[in-house]
Amino acid sequence: MEESGETAGGRGVGSREWLIFGIGFLLLLGFVRTGSIWIDEGQTWNLLRAGSWGEMFDIFRNSGNAVCGMPLFFGLEYLWSRFTGDGAWAMRSLNLVFGGVYLFAAIRLLRHWRIPVGFALLFILHPIFPYYMNEARPYIMLATYGILILWLLSSFDFNSKRTILCFHLAFAAGFASHVLFGFIGVLYAAFALQSILRREFCWRRHLAFAGVFALLYIPLAGFYLRIFTGGAPELNNELGSSPLKSLTQMAYSFTGFSGLGLSRNDLRGCEWSHFTPVMGILCAALVSAWAALLVAMWRCRERLPLKIRGLLGGGGLAMLLILAFSFLGKARFWERHIIWLLPVFIFLFLFFLLPVLRSGKRWLWIPGAAVILLTVLSGLRTAYLPYYEKDNYAAAARLALSLPERELLLYQGDRITFEYYGLFGEQYEKIDRENPPAVIQISNIRPEDLTELLNRGQKTVVILKNKPEFDRHHLWDTLKGKREHRFNVFKVIEL
Repeated sequence: MEESGETAGGRGVGSREWLIFGIGFLLLLGFVRTGSIWIDEGQTWNLLRAGSWGEMFDIFRNSGNAVCGMPLFFGLEYLWSRFTGDGAWAMRSLNLVFGGVYLFAAIRLLRHWRIPVGFALLFILHPIFPYYMNEARPYIMLATYGILILWLLSSFDFNSKRTILCFHLAFAAGFASHVLFGFIGVLYAAFALQSILRREFCWRRHLAFAGVFALLYIPLAGFYLRIFTGGAPELNNELGSSPLKSLTQMAYSFTGFSGLGLSRNDLRGCEWSHFTPVMGILCAALVSAWAALLVAMWRCRERLPLKIRGLLGGGGLAMLLILAFSFLGKARFWERHIIWLLPVFIFLFLFFLLPVLRSGKRWLWIPGAAVILLTVLSGLRTAYLPYYEKDNYAAAARLALSLPERELLLYQGDRITFEYYGLFGEQYEKIDRENPPAVIQISNIRPEDLTELLNRGQKTVVILKNKPEFDRHHLWDTLKGKREHRFNVFKVIEL
């Protein structure tokens, strides 16, 4: 397949493109819902409830964790919440703005490469995208900045002033929104290397823009370095100590399995007992379709355009650097941390798929169609099946607070997120043992300390969370009561 000329991407948006955009935006609206926020969104709300910009900045500066790696996101979210409020849907609704830009850029990108623009819907139906559309975090922003950079590098003159300026604007916004977005700079480096080898690289122009934006990049990188070398808990975390774990989980999500097989909670907790025969059939079908499709793509291979080789090399190198960083820093990385690579993955998939679909041989295009349909099914299941929802703080808190004759409420989980749902409690380590309060946070409490609380003879409700960072002593498996209520990773026990 040869690259299309500038005329293909230069026409105004036609009625077909607007139709696809309208359908896509309706899908985006359906992806943003009012379900329970979880611990990461609790961190977002903790900044949004600040009474002023100064107070918000103080909370941000003193958080001492990965929250500090997202300054622009929190600034935009705080500004947005001044108009929309801090309800679950309101906090997540900022994703509609960036999701719309993402979809529009996908349409323009595909049209430039003469790929049917209807495939732009695959960019938003891939299971990773609807999952994070429903989350008040910066990941849809990162995907949007990622596709803008992809569009610039693959569709325009690499050495033009407009391309260089727009790249740095998108890169600066992404890097200020999340520290790991900086790795997308490897894509720029790959295209720069190609241009240098072809003796087309405009050194003075590129260095001039880089010098100007370095005034932002250098202090921002210094700020990130200070935060993450100062003991951020996301580093040196056993959950991410193995690059193989990171790579496996990323591959599982990027290839479309995350809405067909185990949910994220069960996958990370290795709850294979929830793996159903239906999941097995769907995953086996997707594995078979991918295998057959890779064979078909090889059979229909053509000489690759220069820019496709740049995307393959740059994207692959960015992935290797992320894994190396995971290994050296013993940091945990999930698919959301490289969501800026998702549009690159989908675009390359469609680029290599198109010759297969146009081959006219049924045995070649059937696996391609199967991968697309199963990926879309995975995306819809991720968006709408309760099994794939995040930690259900809302249901656990509301049930526990509504139970009659409750005298003592003990809970595991994030204190700030439970406060969002009206459950206010003191940490066990800070309570007066002689006169304990009615609500106590008991994350990682020792069994003997829990026994002391339960022996006071009060009618007690306990909320347990099936996550090792909150239940180090495995109370989930040992504590039993008269009645138990399960809400994915939460269990409410009446004693």
